[in-house]
Amino acid sequence: MIGSGDRAKSERPRHTVELSTFYLDQREVTNAEYAACEHAKACPPRPRPGPRGRRLRADELPAVPVTWSMAQRYCAWVG
Repeated sequence: MIGSGDRAKSERPRHTVELSTFYLDQREVTNAEYAACEHAKACPPRPRPGPRGRRLRADELPAVPVTWSMAQRYCAWVG
């Protein structure tokens, strides 16, 4: 069940959602792993962070921001 019957209009109505089968990796994709896909020109580049955000691109941290379509291209590239 998602949504709410008594909260914001954007959350209404409460309803059931069914998902088809999908794969989930054991861990999140890191910045270094996604960067390898970017360098191979198989994945679109992510927006570069400003001067204050540089620390956030540490290689071992999860790759963000990544859209659904970017994630799909990464998964196809990595197999």
